[in-house]
Amino acid sequence: MFYEWRMLADTLDSKELSDRAKNYWQLVCSVSGLTSGFTYLVSNSGVTFDPSLSSTILGIDRKALCGGLVAFAFLFCLSATLWSATLYGELNMLGDQDAKWFISRFWYLCDSPFVLCGIGIVLMLANGAFVLGGLYDNHALFYTVLTFGVVAMLAYFYLTTVLEKVIYEKIRKRWVDEGKRDDGRLRGSLTSGSGKGSGTAGKVEPEVESSKWGEV
Repeated sequence: MFYEWRMLADTLDSKELSDRAKNYWQLVCSVSGLTSGFTYLVSNSGVTFDPSLSSTILGIDRKALCGGLVAFAFLFCLSATLWSATLYGELNMLGDQDAKWFISRFWYLCDSPFVLCGIGIVLMLANGAFVLGGLYDNHALFYTVLTFGVVAMLAYFYLTTVLEKVIYEKIRKRWVDEGKRDDGRLRGSLTSGSGKGSGTAGKVEPEVESSKWGEV
């Protein structure tokens, strides 16, 4: 995650890189938009907890805790929607010809909408578990759902980590094969002049296509 975009900027042409980034941000924008809408509906729906059950969780009022989780979930998901739309719009305004410059310069921002959306979804799942515990006086049901949720999240993170590692190695191999990197270090292409004083000897050619707008 994150660093793969920097390698893709060195291995893909500008048009293909632009299409991949836009499709990715559009997908995240759709998912985070649906999630933020769902959290908004949840935040405006009243929940009546069973008065016979504990009204606190670790000394914190259950209603206040659930309300805080929903509010933060809505904030993170909405931020993911706005940020992915912003990145999409900025790249679209620059045009496909400057996609390599944009991704190379701001590669650390490319996956930020996905991270924000993921945090929002985790907060929503936590809120659902606490709400369930305040509605039903059934410890077996609560701990079963909680255990299943934790196991599912751990399995997701594990599989995502494995998938990211495989993709990273695949992209890195292509990166090294094309002479863009050698053991994680920049490897410039050296050109030598045919005569003395030609001014081209030892010149390092840039690896990433420069933007016509120049460095900002």
